[in-house]
Amino acid sequence: MGGIISKMRITTRGATCHNGRRRRNMTTETIAANLDVEALFTCIAAGRPIDPDLAKRVREHSEQLREEVQDKSGLLDLAVDLIREIRDEE
Repeated sequence: MGGIISKMRITTRGATCHNGRRRRNMTTETIAANLDVEALFTCIAAGRPIDPDLAKRVREHSEQLREEVQDKSGLLDLAVDLIREIRDEE
């Protein structure tokens, strides 16, 4: 993960990622969370053990996002409606 962070440059307009694409309106916290998820996926793909601190940060950020979506949109019962719709078609 250190390689990715060392290649990132934070500017007043956002961040330039290691692949050169500009990402606007990203806070340092969002950038760090994205890097954590990328590091998690890299560990999974390589079959390496996942650092417990990394897993904890990803879980905490995921929970925060889930709460934000639920506060904004309410509880979404999409699966129940989709299953009922499929049953009605048969």
